[in-house]
Amino acid sequence: MRIVTTPDLRQRSAPTSRSEERRREVQAAAARLIRRRGFDGVGIDDIGAEIGVSGPAVYRYFPSKQAILTRIITDFRSAVAAGATSMSPYAALAGAVFDDPDSAVVALRQLRSLDDPASIPILTGDVRTLMDTLAASPDIDTRLSSEALRVRGAMGALVHTGLARAGTQAARARIARAITPVLGSVVLGPPDHTLLKPDPEVMTHATRREAILAAALRLFRVRSFHGVSLRDIGAEVGITASAVSRHFDSKESLLAVMYDRAAAQIAGGVATALRRSSNAEEAVVELVRRYVDMAIDYRDLIAIYSTEMHFLAAEYLDLRRRNQRMYIDELAHVVRIAQSQMSQAEARIRAGASFAVVNEVIMHDGLVRRRNLPQELATLALCVVREPTAG
Repeated sequence: MRIVTTPDLRQRSAPTSRSEERRREVQAAAARLIRRRGFDGVGIDDIGAEIGVSGPAVYRYFPSKQAILTRIITDFRSAVAAGATSMSPYAALAGAVFDDPDSAVVALRQLRSLDDPASIPILTGDVRTLMDTLAASPDIDTRLSSEALRVRGAMGALVHTGLARAGTQAARARIARAITPVLGSVVLGPPDHTLLKPDPEVMTHATRREAILAAALRLFRVRSFHGVSLRDIGAEVGITASAVSRHFDSKESLLAVMYDRAAAQIAGGVATALRRSSNAEEAVVELVRRYVDMAIDYRDLIAIYSTEMHFLAAEYLDLRRRNQRMYIDELAHVVRIAQSQMSQAEARIRAGASFAVVNEVIMHDGLVRRRNLPQELATLALCVVREPTAG
């Protein structure tokens, strides 16, 4: 298996013209913003501002935002296909994700935003199977596939590793190179082809404030933060936008309360796992399993916690980052005790990647209906924090 690393990684062929160079800048800026905010949360003016030009100037390089999205997804899929001519599909996927994690996230999560999915070129062979598995709708039978679970989990781990700040780029590439074949081949046990029923109708809350929070959580998860207004939230509860404002003065304050709750759930799980473990290996297993159970039970909350952070006010954003560092550091700490040969930087990258496996899988509405998902996800996540790399 091969993952391209420095100096080859991120080093692309020289553009044929200044216009082509600028087009690539626009595309990279769009991928970066769409990864952070979602397709609906990014406008042409935002893309232009990211590279220091006006919104209308973006139209010199792409006729529409849809055209940018199509190009991002097409180029990522083409990169995987090109890599697969000389290596396994999993290795090709790893190289493409590590090379451009922003585009990888867009290709994974934004296919539904395309007006014309048929505009994406069809791939062939094993790499087509791999990419079709990633793109699968929750409404078709691939939700039963263990391969779909492994591939999506691998994408989560690879994106985290590509975006992580800990360690050097070469070290992160080595970790990605070690993680990918393990996740791609891990045995998940005999499949249970019966699916859990879709989420049952939720009981209503007695208090207006909790009803507003529950409605906002559902809407933010389905439409993204940008796609929901206070009026939408009020309509879901049967009240006006001004009535919502009596409890929360803005969408941002709603989001902050959701983050506080998610952070409290995670911190509580970490504390319980450590308190109930008698040694480091037990603590690693217990911490991962508790996170898996909590993430599945509160998946809307975790999904928003993972994807909507940029909408927080600066003081909440800093708190959220500290909270995230806390639970990654706690897992990394016990991983290092259990595996003393692993460096602190590697333990932190692997801990974050382990949580990323879980977070990415639970965002898929089909995979969360797998009956054995808690055990399967724990198996995948634990694979990531074990098997230290050589060299």
